[in-house]
Parts: sequence; C-alpha cells; structure tokens
Amino acid sequence: MRNLYLPNGMSLESLPFSKPKDKEKAAKVLSCMLKWSVLTDETQTGVQINSKFLRKIAGGNYAKIIRPLVAEGIISVSQSYKVGERSKTYSFVESFTGVEVIKTKGNWRKKPKGEIPAFLIKQFNKLTINEGAMEKEEVKKALEAKVQNGNVKVPEKYAFCYKSIREKDWFFSRDEYGRLHTNVTSCPRALRKELRNEGQELKGIDLKSSQPTLLLYIINEDKREIKDKRIEEIIRKEEMYLNIVLWHKMTTLRAKQGFADYQKEIKDGVFYDAFMGKLPTEHSLKKNRDEVKKQILKCFFGRGYETSCIREELWGAYPFLAEAVQMFKPKGHHQRFARLLQKIESHLFIDLIASRINREIPNAPIFTIHDSLYTTEEYKERVFRMVREECTEFLGFEPHFGYE
Repeated sequence: MRNLYLPNGMSLESLPFSKPKDKEKAAKVLSCMLKWSVLTDETQTGVQINSKFLRKIAGGNYAKIIRPLVAEGIISVSQSYKVGERSKTYSFVESFTGVEVIKTKGNWRKKPKGEIPAFLIKQFNKLTINEGAMEKEEVKKALEAKVQNGNVKVPEKYAFCYKSIREKDWFFSRDEYGRLHTNVTSCPRALRKELRNEGQELKGIDLKSSQPTLLLYIINEDKREIKDKRIEEIIRKEEMYLNIVLWHKMTTLRAKQGFADYQKEIKDGVFYDAFMGKLPTEHSLKKNRDEVKKQILKCFFGRGYETSCIREELWGAYPFLAEAVQMFKPKGHHQRFARLLQKIESHLFIDLIASRINREIPNAPIFTIHDSLYTTEEYKERVFRMVREECTEFLGFEPHFGYE
C-alpha cells in the first residue's frame, strides 16, 4: 500500500509527537492496526502485532512510539503475552465510522508478501467501487445488522475497505498457508456487490461446504489413481501425515459409522442442512444455519478446551468425525488441521483454477476469495465452467456450488 490510514478526525499533526519522523512511525503503526483489523474476526476487539514487525516499521525503540499513543488514550495494549505463543493485542480505545487518508510518496510497504502470481495482481488495475456505496441502503442495513450482532469492528472495516479501493491503494499478501489476502478478500459481502471491473458488475462462484468437502477429499485421497504431487508435498510439510500408517487409518475411517451419510450429504450439497435436520426440535440453533456452520467449524479447528454447543450432536450424528478430527488435530497442534485444509484450498483455487483461466482466457478478470472466484458477466459462463471442471477433477466427484 502507498497510503496511510487513520481513524476519522485524526491527522499526522494531531499525533502526540514533536518530530515528523515519529509522527510518521506512529501513523504506520495505527495504519497497520486498521488494516489488520479488517482481516481478522469481526468480533475481536484488537489485533495482534509482534515486536519484530513493530521494530520494522517503528524502529528498534518502538516503545517510545507506543507509550505516547497509550498515554493519550488513542490505543490500548493487552499485557497478556506468552513467549512463542502469541503477540500483544493492540486496540483502538474509541470506535470510529470513517478513515482519513494520509498520502505518502511511493509504497511504504515495499512489495507484496508471499509468492503471488503476477496475473492476479494486474487484475486490480481496472477495479473500482461505486461512488457513494457506503450510503446505499443495503450496505447500511448490513452494517447495522453486524453491529447489533456484536461485530464491533464492522464500521471501521467497511470504511477502510471502501476508502482503500476508491484510492486504488492495493495490498497483497499470501500467508504461510497459501491464502491470498487483498482488498477484495477483506471486502464485506454487501460492499462487494458495489465492485466494478471496467464498469461491469462482478459475478461469483463458490465451493459449497468447502472445509467439510476438503476433509472428504483427504479421507478418500489414498483411493485416487492420479495423485496430485503438490498435495503430497503439502502433506509432507505438515509433518503429521508422513507415514503410510495414516493412509491405512483412512480405510478405517471410511468404515466407521456416519461416514457413508457424511459422504452422501457432501456430494449432494446438503451437509449443513442435513445436520440441522438431525438436531433436536428444541435445540436453539435448529433454524440458525449460519451459526450451525460456525459451530461445526469450531469443532473442526478450535482448541481442545474450546467447547461448541453442537459438538455432542455432531459427533453423535457422524461418529467417525470425532476420530478424524482428533487424528488431524493432535494435542498441542490444533492449528494443523485448518492449515492443511487452507493449503489445499489455495492450491485448488489459485494454482489450478486461476492458473488455468489465465492460460486459456488471459483477458478474463478474475479475483479469488479463498474458496470462491469472481469475474464479469462477459466471461462468467466460460470461467464458471472451468471452476466446475477443475474442482470435479481434483476432488474425484462433482461438488455443489453457490452463485452470486
């Protein structure tokens, strides 16, 4: 990114420093807090920043930048820090509904992080967002609904996404799990509808029940005649599935109670709805599909001590899942399961699908959002067909998709 972003009502001049260089360092810290806050869970109140990064943007003595910001009531810092486990949490003391743009010379963040295909970066040259999108009734209602549900960072997320796209100030980062993060991936769904490529509205396709579907792919992987070398490399790097014993366990998992139902429901595209049908009539989430999905993924990826209000029902409906999750998420390494699925997901959508589209239709605009892909009406039919073909070949069965 080439610009800095501060909460509305704030400016470089208002920051509590006498030296211009210190003001700029403080602005970089606040801008990173704002940007990272839109990339994390909307219900979290702060962002985690480690000391290595702070030294990079604010200098070795970064504490002289942080302390005045805390003393003036601009930010707060959580002291709950464990070496090697997580960074300190930094939060804005007051919420805000807009952002101020601080123009800078050049690109202060240098180059995109991670290996990002050049064709995905160049797609952003023609991307815009409708002027006045934040004033659209649909956007306002979506924002208000999120706030009422306790998503405390929504106002600044909407404001930052809108402002950075209007300024054509792009950021690109591919994390260690292969996922690509951009202005588009962080853009809320309501605002995403206001995006335009050369004036054309974006059309999207997404893999339904993507995480449960990729779990089914892994369990069935040892049965496939054609092996994906990249997946074998990913599995080796994850260290947990190195020996042939695990693949023998896959056969055992497929014989467990509940696997046949799980496989059929995934292939029919009704997994979440089918599970909701198995919940007791009096269950509080019986008709709340979004929350059921969130709780299932919490069972998949959460820490061992974290509880889910549907865990017992989920393990009861699909007994094999309890064993599968325990196998893929060994004690002390709860991140590995999510990390594995995210790497496979990014390989499928970026390395296979997006790369094929770029080879065969180089002029087609494509924007990936993890398990989904967007293009324009002009190219929709051909692009969506390639997505379906690549997913079917990769998974070994024809999955179901959602369209936007």
